[in-house]
Amino acid sequence: MEEYYSLLSASDLFYGMTSEELSSMLHCLGAKVVDIQKGDPVFLEGDPAGFVGIVLEGGIQVVQEDYFGNRSVIHHSGPGDVFAEAFSFTGLDTMPVSGYALKNSRCMILSCRRMMTVCSNACTFHNRLVKNLLTLVSRKNLM
Repeated sequence: MEEYYSLLSASDLFYGMTSEELSSMLHCLGAKVVDIQKGDPVFLEGDPAGFVGIVLEGGIQVVQEDYFGNRSVIHHSGPGDVFAEAFSFTGLDTMPVSGYALKNSRCMILSCRRMMTVCSNACTFHNRLVKNLLTLVSRKNLM
């Protein structure tokens, strides 16, 4: 994951964190990296909510599908962009939308439960993460 530290450090979610803090935070949040082939789902409507994703390579498209299978594009995410945070922190049990890889992509998945709960290490930078997350969600809401 270290090869992505400069990309992650530039992300709004990890704004103001050093490489050492970022390394500890990713461990604390149970970060996992997944590869998704072009056209494959990153997540589907009905999947459990409760995660936040960051595009490391490639891109994803978040869509809402109607009864007839028509897709409405809600959001595009590219390298460094955060996705699914708005749905995961609303208390929804399942995702109301789907996300698909626009090209071969790599994403980091983080547990939103771990984001909102201070770990046993009482990380000093955890509060900064929550503040960054609130700022990120608020900015997207304004858009």
